[in-house]
Amino acid sequence: MDATSTKNVRTPRWFAIGLPITVFLLFRVYAWAAISYLSHRQVAMPASTRDTFMFGPMPADPGYWGIITNWDGQWYRYIATEGYGGVSPSGNSLYEIYHTWAFPPGFPLTTRLLMHTGLTFPVAATVVNLVCGMAAMVLLFRLLADRKGPFYATAGIVLFNSFLTAPLLQVAYSEAMGLLALVLAFLLLSKRKYVWASVAIVGLSLVRIITPPFGLVALVHLIDRWRRRHQDPFGRGERAALVLLGLVSVGGALTWSLVSQMFSSTPTGGSSRVEDTSIGSWFTGTYAIFGWWFPALIVLLLVAAIVISFLPMMRGWGLDIRTWFWGYPLFLALVTGPNFGLLRYLLMCFPLLFPVIGFLGWGKRFVVIKVAVVTALGLALQWWWIGHLLVIYPGSLMP
Repeated sequence: MDATSTKNVRTPRWFAIGLPITVFLLFRVYAWAAISYLSHRQVAMPASTRDTFMFGPMPADPGYWGIITNWDGQWYRYIATEGYGGVSPSGNSLYEIYHTWAFPPGFPLTTRLLMHTGLTFPVAATVVNLVCGMAAMVLLFRLLADRKGPFYATAGIVLFNSFLTAPLLQVAYSEAMGLLALVLAFLLLSKRKYVWASVAIVGLSLVRIITPPFGLVALVHLIDRWRRRHQDPFGRGERAALVLLGLVSVGGALTWSLVSQMFSSTPTGGSSRVEDTSIGSWFTGTYAIFGWWFPALIVLLLVAAIVISFLPMMRGWGLDIRTWFWGYPLFLALVTGPNFGLLRYLLMCFPLLFPVIGFLGWGKRFVVIKVAVVTALGLALQWWWIGHLLVIYPGSLMP
Protein backbone atom coordinates (compact mmCIF):
# COMPACT_ATOMS: atom_id res chain seq x y z
CA MET A 1 0.00 0.00 0.00
CA ASP A 2 1.30 3.44 -0.96
CA ALA A 3 -0.32 5.51 1.75
CA THR A 4 -1.39 9.02 0.94
CA SER A 5 -0.78 10.08 4.53
CA THR A 6 2.26 8.61 6.22
CA LYS A 7 3.15 11.32 8.74
CA ASN A 8 0.58 12.34 11.33
CA VAL A 9 2.58 15.37 12.43
CA ARG A 10 0.44 18.24 13.58
CA THR A 11 1.75 21.41 11.97
CA PRO A 12 0.76 24.77 13.50
CA ARG A 13 -1.46 26.72 11.13
CA TRP A 14 0.78 29.79 11.23
CA PHE A 15 3.76 27.66 10.23
CA ALA A 16 1.92 25.76 7.47
CA ILE A 17 0.87 29.09 5.93
CA GLY A 18 3.71 31.43 6.84
CA LEU A 19 6.66 29.21 5.94
CA PRO A 20 5.73 28.33 2.31
CA ILE A 21 4.74 31.95 1.64
CA THR A 22 8.04 33.19 3.09
CA VAL A 23 10.06 30.72 0.99
CA PHE A 24 8.12 31.70 -2.13
CA LEU A 25 8.62 35.44 -1.58
CA LEU A 26 12.33 35.09 -0.84
CA PHE A 27 12.86 33.39 -4.20
CA ARG A 28 10.72 36.04 -5.88
CA VAL A 29 12.93 38.78 -4.44
CA TYR A 30 15.99 37.03 -5.87
CA ALA A 31 14.35 36.74 -9.30
CA TRP A 32 13.30 40.41 -9.14
CA ALA A 33 16.90 41.42 -8.51
CA ALA A 34 18.20 39.20 -11.31
CA ILE A 35 15.60 40.40 -13.83
CA SER A 36 16.17 44.05 -12.90
CA TYR A 37 19.92 43.73 -13.31
CA LEU A 38 19.87 41.68 -16.50
CA SER A 39 17.33 43.92 -18.22
CA HIS A 40 20.24 46.00 -19.55
CA ARG A 41 20.89 43.17 -22.03
CA GLN A 42 17.58 43.69 -23.80
CA VAL A 43 17.55 45.47 -27.13
CA ALA A 44 14.84 47.89 -28.25
CA MET A 45 11.77 46.15 -29.65
CA PRO A 46 9.95 48.74 -31.80
CA ALA A 47 7.49 46.36 -33.47
CA SER A 48 6.67 42.74 -34.13
CA THR A 49 9.17 40.68 -36.07
CA ARG A 50 8.88 37.33 -37.80
CA ASP A 51 9.94 35.56 -34.60
CA THR A 52 8.70 37.88 -31.85
CA PHE A 53 5.23 39.37 -31.41
CA MET A 54 5.14 42.78 -29.69
CA PHE A 55 1.82 44.29 -28.69
CA GLY A 56 3.56 47.62 -28.26
CA PRO A 57 7.09 48.97 -28.77
CA MET A 58 9.58 48.48 -25.96
CA PRO A 59 12.79 50.46 -25.43
CA ALA A 60 16.18 48.93 -24.76
CA ASP A 61 16.85 48.12 -21.11
CA PRO A 62 13.11 48.34 -20.20
CA GLY A 63 13.66 47.43 -16.55
CA TYR A 64 11.83 44.81 -14.51
CA TRP A 65 8.30 45.69 -15.63
CA GLY A 66 9.28 45.46 -19.27
CA ILE A 67 11.13 42.14 -19.05
CA ILE A 68 8.28 40.34 -17.29
CA THR A 69 6.03 41.01 -20.29
CA ASN A 70 8.41 39.46 -22.85
CA TRP A 71 7.53 36.63 -25.25
CA ASP A 72 4.10 35.13 -24.43
CA GLY A 73 3.63 38.00 -21.99
CA GLN A 74 3.01 40.20 -25.04
CA TRP A 75 0.18 37.92 -26.17
CA TYR A 76 -1.33 37.94 -22.68
CA ARG A 77 -1.05 41.73 -22.63
CA TYR A 78 -2.77 41.85 -26.02
CA ILE A 79 -5.68 39.70 -24.75
CA ALA A 80 -5.95 41.48 -21.40
CA THR A 81 -6.02 44.88 -23.11
CA GLU A 82 -8.00 44.25 -26.31
CA GLY A 83 -9.72 40.92 -25.78
CA TYR A 84 -9.66 37.95 -28.13
CA GLY A 85 -9.23 38.97 -31.75
CA GLY A 86 -8.93 42.63 -30.77
CA VAL A 87 -7.03 45.34 -32.60
CA SER A 88 -3.24 45.39 -32.24
CA PRO A 89 -0.85 48.22 -33.08
CA SER A 90 0.73 46.12 -35.82
CA GLY A 91 -2.43 46.02 -37.89
CA ASN A 92 -4.56 43.18 -36.54
CA SER A 93 -3.37 40.54 -39.00
CA LEU A 94 -5.26 37.27 -39.39
CA TYR A 95 -2.39 35.52 -37.61
CA GLU A 96 -2.84 37.74 -34.57
CA ILE A 97 -6.62 37.33 -34.57
CA TYR A 98 -6.32 33.54 -34.67
CA HIS A 99 -3.33 33.21 -32.36
CA THR A 100 -4.97 35.05 -29.48
CA TRP A 101 -7.46 32.17 -29.28
CA ALA A 102 -4.56 29.76 -28.75
CA PHE A 103 -4.13 31.15 -25.20
CA PRO A 104 -6.67 29.92 -22.60
CA PRO A 105 -8.55 32.76 -20.86
CA GLY A 106 -7.96 32.10 -17.17
CA PHE A 107 -4.86 34.24 -16.69
CA PRO A 108 -5.38 37.11 -19.18
CA LEU A 109 -9.03 37.71 -18.31
CA THR A 110 -8.34 37.64 -14.56
CA THR A 111 -5.58 40.18 -15.17
CA ARG A 112 -7.94 42.22 -17.35
CA LEU A 113 -10.48 42.31 -14.51
CA LEU A 114 -7.83 43.60 -12.12
CA MET A 115 -6.75 46.24 -14.64
CA HIS A 116 -10.18 47.84 -14.26
CA THR A 117 -8.96 49.11 -10.88
CA GLY A 118 -6.43 51.28 -12.72
CA LEU A 119 -3.42 48.97 -12.55
CA THR A 120 -1.18 48.59 -15.59
CA PHE A 121 -0.88 45.16 -17.18
CA PRO A 122 2.56 44.32 -15.69
CA VAL A 123 1.45 45.28 -12.18
CA ALA A 124 -1.92 43.51 -12.46
CA ALA A 125 -0.22 40.37 -13.79
CA THR A 126 2.23 40.50 -10.90
CA VAL A 127 -0.56 40.75 -8.33
CA VAL A 128 -2.41 37.82 -9.89
CA ASN A 129 0.72 35.67 -9.97
CA LEU A 130 1.86 36.52 -6.45
CA VAL A 131 -1.56 35.71 -4.99
CA CYS A 132 -1.87 32.48 -6.99
CA GLY A 133 1.73 31.52 -6.27
CA MET A 134 1.41 32.02 -2.52
CA ALA A 135 -1.84 30.04 -2.45
CA ALA A 136 -0.24 27.26 -4.50
CA MET A 137 2.71 27.06 -2.08
CA VAL A 138 0.40 26.77 0.92
CA LEU A 139 -1.58 23.96 -0.73
CA LEU A 140 1.59 22.22 -1.93
CA PHE A 141 3.05 22.36 1.59
CA ARG A 142 -0.13 20.79 2.96
CA LEU A 143 -0.11 18.10 0.26
CA LEU A 144 3.50 17.17 1.01
CA ALA A 145 3.27 17.51 4.80
CA ASP A 146 0.36 15.05 4.87
CA ARG A 147 2.70 12.46 3.36
CA LYS A 148 6.17 13.17 4.73
CA GLY A 149 5.77 15.72 7.51
CA PRO A 150 6.64 19.44 7.65
CA PHE A 151 10.43 19.04 7.38
CA TYR A 152 10.37 17.19 4.06
CA ALA A 153 7.48 19.36 2.85
CA THR A 154 9.70 22.41 3.43
CA ALA A 155 12.52 20.74 1.49
CA GLY A 156 10.09 20.07 -1.37
CA ILE A 157 8.92 23.70 -1.44
CA VAL A 158 12.51 24.98 -1.52
CA LEU A 159 13.50 22.58 -4.31
CA PHE A 160 10.49 23.52 -6.41
CA ASN A 161 11.33 27.21 -6.14
CA SER A 162 14.95 26.38 -7.02
CA PHE A 163 14.04 25.04 -10.47
CA LEU A 164 15.69 27.09 -13.19
CA THR A 165 12.40 28.38 -14.68
CA ALA A 166 10.73 29.16 -11.33
CA PRO A 167 11.03 32.94 -12.07
CA LEU A 168 8.09 32.35 -14.43
CA LEU A 169 5.92 32.38 -11.31
CA GLN A 170 6.21 36.18 -11.24
CA VAL A 171 6.33 37.13 -14.93
CA ALA A 172 3.26 37.74 -17.09
CA TYR A 173 2.70 34.06 -17.77
CA SER A 174 0.01 31.63 -16.59
CA GLU A 175 2.29 29.27 -14.63
CA ALA A 176 1.36 30.45 -11.13
CA MET A 177 -2.38 30.19 -11.76
CA GLY A 178 -1.95 26.84 -13.49
CA LEU A 179 0.12 25.50 -10.59
CA LEU A 180 -2.57 26.56 -8.12
CA ALA A 181 -5.27 24.64 -10.02
CA LEU A 182 -2.99 21.61 -10.44
CA VAL A 183 -1.96 21.35 -6.78
CA LEU A 184 -5.57 21.88 -5.72
CA ALA A 185 -6.59 18.93 -7.92
CA PHE A 186 -3.89 16.75 -6.31
CA LEU A 187 -4.99 17.77 -2.82
CA LEU A 188 -8.65 17.04 -3.57
CA LEU A 189 -7.68 13.69 -5.11
CA SER A 190 -5.75 12.79 -1.96
CA LYS A 191 -8.82 13.70 0.13
CA ARG A 192 -10.95 11.53 -2.20
CA LYS A 193 -13.09 14.47 -3.23
CA TYR A 194 -13.12 13.30 -6.83
CA VAL A 195 -15.96 15.47 -8.12
CA TRP A 196 -14.34 18.62 -6.74
CA ALA A 197 -11.03 17.48 -8.24
CA SER A 198 -12.81 17.35 -11.62
CA VAL A 199 -13.90 20.96 -11.11
CA ALA A 200 -10.28 21.93 -10.40
CA ILE A 201 -9.17 20.13 -13.56
CA VAL A 202 -11.76 22.02 -15.64
CA GLY A 203 -10.34 25.22 -14.16
CA LEU A 204 -6.82 24.09 -15.06
CA SER A 205 -7.89 23.38 -18.66
CA LEU A 206 -8.88 27.05 -18.96
CA VAL A 207 -5.44 28.17 -17.79
CA ARG A 208 -2.91 25.62 -19.11
CA ILE A 209 -3.61 22.73 -21.49
CA ILE A 210 -1.77 20.10 -19.45
CA THR A 211 -4.65 18.05 -18.03
CA PRO A 212 -4.34 14.73 -19.98
CA PRO A 213 -1.54 13.27 -17.80
CA PHE A 214 -3.75 13.85 -14.76
CA GLY A 215 -6.04 11.27 -16.35
CA LEU A 216 -3.17 8.81 -15.96
CA VAL A 217 -2.87 9.84 -12.30
CA ALA A 218 -6.60 9.19 -11.84
CA LEU A 219 -6.28 5.79 -13.55
CA VAL A 220 -3.42 4.70 -11.29
CA HIS A 221 -5.39 5.94 -8.26
CA LEU A 222 -8.43 3.94 -9.39
CA ILE A 223 -6.39 0.76 -9.88
CA ASP A 224 -4.83 1.17 -6.44
CA ARG A 225 -8.22 1.72 -4.79
CA TRP A 226 -9.65 -1.31 -6.63
CA ARG A 227 -6.72 -3.49 -5.62
CA ARG A 228 -7.29 -2.63 -1.95
CA ARG A 229 -11.09 -2.62 -2.07
CA HIS A 230 -11.43 -5.45 0.46
CA GLN A 231 -9.48 -3.55 3.10
CA ASP A 232 -10.62 -0.09 1.99
CA PRO A 233 -14.23 -0.05 0.67
CA PHE A 234 -14.49 1.40 -2.83
CA GLY A 235 -18.14 2.02 -3.66
CA ARG A 236 -19.80 2.56 -7.02
CA GLY A 237 -20.19 6.26 -6.40
CA GLU A 238 -16.47 6.73 -5.86
CA ARG A 239 -15.67 4.58 -8.90
CA ALA A 240 -17.97 6.65 -11.08
CA ALA A 241 -16.51 9.90 -9.73
CA LEU A 242 -12.96 8.69 -10.46
CA VAL A 243 -13.91 7.67 -13.99
CA LEU A 244 -15.43 11.14 -14.44
CA LEU A 245 -12.19 12.70 -13.19
CA GLY A 246 -10.19 10.68 -15.72
CA LEU A 247 -12.49 11.61 -18.59
CA VAL A 248 -12.49 15.29 -17.64
CA SER A 249 -8.68 15.23 -17.46
CA VAL A 250 -8.24 13.68 -20.89
CA GLY A 251 -10.98 15.83 -22.38
CA GLY A 252 -9.41 18.94 -20.86
CA ALA A 253 -7.07 19.11 -23.85
CA LEU A 254 -10.08 20.11 -25.96
CA THR A 255 -12.06 22.26 -23.50
CA TRP A 256 -10.74 25.65 -24.58
CA SER A 257 -10.57 24.55 -28.21
CA LEU A 258 -14.28 23.77 -28.23
CA VAL A 259 -15.16 26.99 -26.41
CA SER A 260 -12.99 29.14 -28.68
CA GLN A 261 -14.48 27.63 -31.83
CA MET A 262 -17.91 28.77 -30.63
CA PHE A 263 -16.75 32.40 -30.68
CA SER A 264 -14.12 32.49 -33.39
CA SER A 265 -13.50 31.23 -36.91
CA THR A 266 -10.12 29.74 -36.10
CA PRO A 267 -9.98 26.05 -37.04
CA THR A 268 -7.57 25.06 -34.25
CA GLY A 269 -8.64 27.06 -31.27
CA GLY A 270 -6.92 26.52 -27.96
CA SER A 271 -5.67 23.05 -28.76
CA SER A 272 -2.82 24.58 -30.71
CA ARG A 273 -1.42 26.01 -27.51
CA VAL A 274 -0.16 22.60 -26.42
CA GLU A 275 2.56 23.32 -28.98
CA ASP A 276 2.56 24.29 -32.63
CA THR A 277 3.99 20.97 -33.74
CA SER A 278 2.99 17.46 -34.69
CA ILE A 279 2.58 14.59 -32.24
CA GLY A 280 5.87 12.91 -31.45
CA SER A 281 8.11 15.51 -33.07
CA TRP A 282 10.52 15.33 -30.14
CA PHE A 283 11.36 11.92 -31.61
CA THR A 284 10.94 12.51 -35.35
CA GLY A 285 12.43 16.01 -35.35
CA THR A 286 15.53 15.11 -33.35
CA TYR A 287 16.03 11.97 -35.41
CA ALA A 288 16.12 14.05 -38.59
CA ILE A 289 18.79 16.31 -37.07
CA PHE A 290 20.90 14.06 -34.85
CA GLY A 291 20.08 10.52 -35.88
CA TRP A 292 18.79 7.64 -33.76
CA TRP A 293 20.80 8.38 -30.60
CA PHE A 294 18.82 11.48 -29.55
CA PRO A 295 15.35 9.83 -29.62
CA ALA A 296 16.94 6.85 -27.85
CA LEU A 297 18.22 9.24 -25.16
CA ILE A 298 14.71 10.65 -24.70
CA VAL A 299 13.27 7.15 -24.29
CA LEU A 300 16.05 6.30 -21.84
CA LEU A 301 15.29 9.39 -19.75
CA LEU A 302 11.58 8.58 -19.67
CA VAL A 303 12.29 4.98 -18.64
CA ALA A 304 14.67 6.28 -15.97
CA ALA A 305 11.92 8.56 -14.63
CA ILE A 306 9.55 5.58 -14.34
CA VAL A 307 12.22 3.51 -12.56
CA ILE A 308 13.12 6.35 -10.19
CA SER A 309 9.46 6.73 -9.21
CA PHE A 310 9.64 3.22 -7.69
CA LEU A 311 12.98 3.65 -5.91
CA PRO A 312 13.34 4.31 -2.15
CA MET A 313 14.30 7.94 -2.88
CA MET A 314 10.64 8.55 -3.86
CA ARG A 315 9.24 6.52 -0.99
CA GLY A 316 6.22 7.97 0.76
CA TRP A 317 5.27 10.74 -1.66
CA GLY A 318 2.24 8.78 -2.85
CA LEU A 319 1.31 7.05 -6.08
CA ASP A 320 -0.32 10.15 -7.50
CA ILE A 321 2.75 12.38 -7.19
CA ARG A 322 5.05 9.58 -8.35
CA THR A 323 2.86 9.01 -11.42
CA TRP A 324 2.91 12.72 -12.30
CA PHE A 325 6.72 12.60 -11.93
CA TRP A 326 6.99 10.52 -15.10
CA GLY A 327 3.54 10.87 -16.68
CA TYR A 328 3.78 14.61 -17.26
CA PRO A 329 7.24 14.48 -18.93
CA LEU A 330 5.93 11.65 -21.12
CA PHE A 331 3.05 13.90 -22.14
CA LEU A 332 5.49 16.70 -23.00
CA ALA A 333 7.63 14.33 -25.06
CA LEU A 334 4.59 13.34 -27.11
CA VAL A 335 2.87 16.70 -27.69
CA THR A 336 5.64 19.31 -27.75
CA GLY A 337 8.49 19.87 -30.17
CA PRO A 338 12.25 20.31 -29.75
CA ASN A 339 12.84 23.79 -28.33
CA PHE A 340 13.96 25.50 -25.13
CA GLY A 341 10.32 25.98 -24.15
CA LEU A 342 10.58 22.52 -22.59
CA LEU A 343 12.40 24.12 -19.65
CA ARG A 344 9.34 26.27 -19.08
CA TYR A 345 6.89 23.40 -19.38
CA LEU A 346 8.83 21.25 -16.89
CA LEU A 347 8.14 23.75 -14.13
CA MET A 348 4.67 22.22 -13.79
CA CYS A 349 6.30 18.88 -12.93
CA PHE A 350 6.55 20.03 -9.31
CA PRO A 351 8.07 16.77 -7.93
CA LEU A 352 10.89 16.79 -10.50
CA LEU A 353 13.61 17.56 -7.91
CA PHE A 354 12.10 15.49 -5.08
CA PRO A 355 14.52 12.56 -5.63
CA VAL A 356 17.23 14.85 -4.24
CA ILE A 357 15.61 14.61 -0.80
CA GLY A 358 15.83 10.84 -0.52
CA PHE A 359 18.97 10.29 -2.58
CA LEU A 360 21.53 8.31 -0.54
CA GLY A 361 19.44 8.56 2.62
CA TRP A 362 16.73 10.49 4.46
CA GLY A 363 18.82 11.82 7.35
CA LYS A 364 17.70 15.38 8.04
CA ARG A 365 21.19 16.91 8.26
CA PHE A 366 22.13 15.29 4.97
CA VAL A 367 18.87 16.48 3.41
CA VAL A 368 19.68 20.06 4.43
CA ILE A 369 23.10 19.81 2.77
CA LYS A 370 21.68 18.29 -0.42
CA VAL A 371 18.90 20.86 -0.67
CA ALA A 372 21.33 23.71 -0.02
CA VAL A 373 23.68 22.54 -2.79
CA VAL A 374 20.86 22.06 -5.30
CA THR A 375 19.35 25.42 -4.35
CA ALA A 376 22.64 27.22 -4.96
CA LEU A 377 22.97 25.51 -8.34
CA GLY A 378 19.34 26.32 -9.13
CA LEU A 379 19.80 30.02 -8.36
CA ALA A 380 22.80 30.13 -10.68
CA LEU A 381 20.79 28.43 -13.43
CA GLN A 382 17.91 30.87 -12.89
CA TRP A 383 20.35 33.73 -13.51
CA TRP A 384 21.43 32.04 -16.75
CA TRP A 385 17.85 31.35 -17.81
CA ILE A 386 16.76 34.96 -17.22
CA GLY A 387 19.76 36.36 -19.06
CA HIS A 388 19.60 34.03 -22.06
CA LEU A 389 15.98 32.92 -22.46
CA LEU A 390 13.76 35.57 -20.88
CA VAL A 391 15.62 38.73 -21.89
CA ILE A 392 15.38 39.48 -25.63
CA TYR A 393 18.65 40.14 -27.40
CA PRO A 394 20.23 38.97 -30.68
CA GLY A 395 20.54 35.22 -30.29
CA SER A 396 17.95 34.80 -27.54
CA LEU A 397 17.07 31.15 -27.13
CA MET A 398 13.48 31.24 -25.92
CA PRO A 399 10.83 30.60 -28.60
